[in-house]
Amino acid sequence: MLKLLSKENRQVNKLSEEIYTKIVNSARNQIFYTEYKVPDTNDGRFDMITLYMFFALNRLRGLKERYPEKLSQALFDFMFKDMDRSLRESGVGDLGVPKHMKRMMQGFNGRMHKYNETIDDKDLLLKTIINNVYGGEEISEDTTNKMLEHVLAEHKKINETTLEDIKSGNFDFIIGE
Repeated sequence: MLKLLSKENRQVNKLSEEIYTKIVNSARNQIFYTEYKVPDTNDGRFDMITLYMFFALNRLRGLKERYPEKLSQALFDFMFKDMDRSLRESGVGDLGVPKHMKRMMQGFNGRMHKYNETIDDKDLLLKTIINNVYGGEEISEDTTNKMLEHVLAEHKKINETTLEDIKSGNFDFIIGE
Protein backbone atom coordinates (compact mmCIF):
# COMPACT_ATOMS: atom_id res chain seq x y z
CA MET A 1 0.00 0.00 0.00
CA LEU A 2 2.78 2.41 0.95
CA LYS A 3 4.53 1.62 -2.32
CA LEU A 4 1.37 2.55 -4.27
CA LEU A 5 1.05 5.83 -2.37
CA SER A 6 4.64 6.80 -3.02
CA LYS A 7 4.26 5.92 -6.72
CA GLU A 8 1.14 8.09 -6.88
CA ASN A 9 2.98 10.92 -5.11
CA ARG A 10 5.83 10.72 -7.64
CA GLN A 11 3.29 10.81 -10.49
CA VAL A 12 1.48 13.78 -8.93
CA ASN A 13 4.74 15.68 -8.40
CA LYS A 14 5.92 14.99 -11.97
CA LEU A 15 2.56 16.03 -13.39
CA SER A 16 2.45 19.19 -11.28
CA GLU A 17 5.84 20.19 -12.69
CA GLU A 18 4.62 19.55 -16.25
CA ILE A 19 1.44 21.56 -15.72
CA TYR A 20 3.32 24.40 -14.03
CA THR A 21 5.71 24.53 -16.99
CA LYS A 22 2.71 24.85 -19.33
CA ILE A 23 1.27 27.58 -17.10
CA VAL A 24 4.50 29.58 -17.15
CA ASN A 25 4.98 29.12 -20.89
CA SER A 26 1.44 30.29 -21.56
CA ALA A 27 1.63 33.19 -19.10
CA ARG A 28 4.92 34.40 -20.59
CA ASN A 29 3.69 34.31 -24.18
CA GLN A 30 4.64 37.61 -25.81
CA ILE A 31 1.10 38.21 -27.07
CA PHE A 32 0.14 39.29 -23.54
CA TYR A 33 2.88 41.89 -23.30
CA THR A 34 2.44 43.24 -26.83
CA GLU A 35 -1.12 42.87 -28.10
CA TYR A 36 -2.86 42.69 -24.68
CA LYS A 37 -0.59 45.37 -23.12
CA VAL A 38 0.10 43.51 -19.87
CA PRO A 39 3.02 45.30 -18.16
CA ASP A 40 6.21 43.34 -18.92
CA THR A 41 7.39 43.60 -15.32
CA ASN A 42 7.83 41.17 -12.44
CA ASP A 43 4.34 42.13 -11.24
CA GLY A 44 2.82 41.72 -14.70
CA ARG A 45 4.38 38.29 -15.16
CA PHE A 46 3.31 37.24 -11.65
CA ASP A 47 -0.26 38.35 -12.44
CA MET A 48 -0.32 36.29 -15.63
CA ILE A 49 1.08 33.20 -13.88
CA THR A 50 -1.55 33.69 -11.17
CA LEU A 51 -4.30 33.95 -13.79
CA TYR A 52 -3.18 30.71 -15.44
CA MET A 53 -2.86 29.04 -12.03
CA PHE A 54 -6.48 30.05 -11.46
CA PHE A 55 -7.53 28.23 -14.65
CA ALA A 56 -5.70 25.07 -13.56
CA LEU A 57 -6.63 25.07 -9.88
CA ASN A 58 -10.25 25.97 -10.59
CA ARG A 59 -10.52 23.00 -12.98
CA LEU A 60 -8.85 20.59 -10.58
CA ARG A 61 -11.08 21.73 -7.72
CA GLY A 62 -14.13 21.17 -9.93
CA LEU A 63 -13.27 17.48 -10.36
CA LYS A 64 -13.90 16.79 -6.63
CA GLU A 65 -11.74 13.69 -6.37
CA ARG A 66 -8.70 12.81 -4.28
CA TYR A 67 -6.18 12.77 -7.15
CA PRO A 68 -6.99 16.29 -8.43
CA GLU A 69 -6.92 17.56 -4.84
CA LYS A 70 -3.40 16.17 -4.36
CA LEU A 71 -2.39 17.56 -7.75
CA SER A 72 -3.74 21.01 -6.82
CA GLN A 73 -1.64 21.06 -3.67
CA ALA A 74 1.46 19.83 -5.50
CA LEU A 75 0.96 22.47 -8.20
CA PHE A 76 0.57 25.21 -5.60
CA ASP A 77 3.68 23.99 -3.75
CA PHE A 78 5.69 23.80 -6.97
CA MET A 79 4.71 27.35 -7.93
CA PHE A 80 5.83 28.84 -4.64
CA LYS A 81 9.08 26.86 -4.62
CA ASP A 82 9.72 28.33 -8.07
CA MET A 83 8.87 31.83 -6.82
CA ASP A 84 11.27 31.37 -3.88
CA ARG A 85 14.01 30.24 -6.28
CA SER A 86 13.33 33.17 -8.61
CA LEU A 87 13.58 35.68 -5.78
CA ARG A 88 16.90 34.23 -4.65
CA GLU A 89 18.24 34.22 -8.23
CA SER A 90 17.23 37.87 -8.64
CA GLY A 91 19.37 38.80 -5.65
CA VAL A 92 16.88 38.93 -2.79
CA GLY A 93 18.77 37.85 0.32
CA ASP A 94 17.83 35.07 2.71
CA LEU A 95 16.36 37.54 5.20
CA GLY A 96 14.24 39.30 2.55
CA VAL A 97 12.77 36.21 0.89
CA PRO A 98 10.15 35.44 3.59
CA LYS A 99 8.82 39.02 3.45
CA HIS A 100 8.54 38.87 -0.36
CA MET A 101 6.98 35.40 -0.23
CA LYS A 102 4.38 36.56 2.28
CA ARG A 103 3.43 39.48 0.03
CA MET A 104 3.27 37.18 -3.01
CA MET A 105 1.14 34.65 -1.13
CA GLN A 106 -1.30 37.37 -0.05
CA GLY A 107 -1.47 38.71 -3.60
CA PHE A 108 -1.98 35.24 -5.01
CA ASN A 109 -4.74 34.38 -2.53
CA GLY A 110 -6.52 37.70 -3.09
CA ARG A 111 -6.42 37.31 -6.86
CA MET A 112 -7.60 33.70 -6.71
CA HIS A 113 -10.51 34.75 -4.51
CA LYS A 114 -11.50 37.58 -6.89
CA TYR A 115 -11.30 35.37 -9.99
CA ASN A 116 -13.42 32.72 -8.25
CA GLU A 117 -15.92 35.36 -7.20
CA THR A 118 -16.21 37.02 -10.63
CA ILE A 119 -15.60 34.31 -13.27
CA ASP A 120 -19.33 33.92 -14.00
CA ASP A 121 -20.07 37.66 -14.36
CA LYS A 122 -18.42 39.27 -17.40
CA ASP A 123 -18.68 42.84 -16.05
CA LEU A 124 -17.21 41.97 -12.66
CA LEU A 125 -14.56 39.78 -14.28
CA LEU A 126 -13.52 42.65 -16.55
CA LYS A 127 -13.09 44.91 -13.50
CA THR A 128 -11.07 42.18 -11.79
CA ILE A 129 -8.81 41.80 -14.84
CA ILE A 130 -8.29 45.58 -15.03
CA ASN A 131 -7.42 45.67 -11.33
CA ASN A 132 -5.24 42.56 -11.21
CA VAL A 133 -3.58 42.31 -14.60
CA TYR A 134 -3.34 46.00 -15.41
CA GLY A 135 -2.94 47.34 -11.89
CA GLY A 136 -5.95 49.61 -12.38
CA GLU A 137 -4.16 51.56 -15.13
CA GLU A 138 -6.07 52.99 -18.06
CA ILE A 139 -5.94 50.54 -20.95
CA SER A 140 -8.05 50.84 -24.08
CA GLU A 141 -11.47 49.24 -23.92
CA ASP A 142 -10.64 47.24 -27.04
CA THR A 143 -7.56 45.74 -25.36
CA THR A 144 -9.29 44.91 -22.08
CA ASN A 145 -12.22 43.36 -23.94
CA LYS A 146 -9.82 41.18 -25.96
CA MET A 147 -8.20 40.08 -22.71
CA LEU A 148 -11.61 39.34 -21.19
CA GLU A 149 -12.59 37.20 -24.20
CA HIS A 150 -9.28 35.36 -23.97
CA VAL A 151 -9.78 34.67 -20.24
CA LEU A 152 -13.28 33.34 -20.86
CA ALA A 153 -12.06 31.14 -23.75
CA GLU A 154 -9.16 29.70 -21.68
CA HIS A 155 -11.49 29.04 -18.75
CA LYS A 156 -14.00 27.26 -21.01
CA LYS A 157 -11.30 25.14 -22.69
CA ILE A 158 -9.68 24.06 -19.43
CA ASN A 159 -13.05 23.23 -17.89
CA GLU A 160 -13.61 20.73 -20.69
CA THR A 161 -10.47 18.82 -19.65
CA THR A 162 -11.22 15.44 -18.09
CA LEU A 163 -9.33 13.75 -15.29
CA GLU A 164 -8.06 11.18 -17.80
CA ASP A 165 -6.75 14.02 -20.01
CA ILE A 166 -5.00 15.56 -17.03
CA LYS A 167 -3.41 12.29 -15.91
CA SER A 168 -2.11 11.67 -19.44
CA GLY A 169 -0.55 15.13 -19.62
CA ASN A 170 -3.18 16.65 -21.92
CA PHE A 171 -3.73 19.75 -19.83
CA ASP A 172 -3.27 22.34 -22.53
CA PHE A 173 -4.10 26.00 -22.84
CA ILE A 174 -5.16 27.92 -25.94
CA ILE A 175 -1.98 29.95 -25.77
CA GLY A 176 0.99 27.66 -25.30
CA GLU A 177 4.68 28.22 -25.78
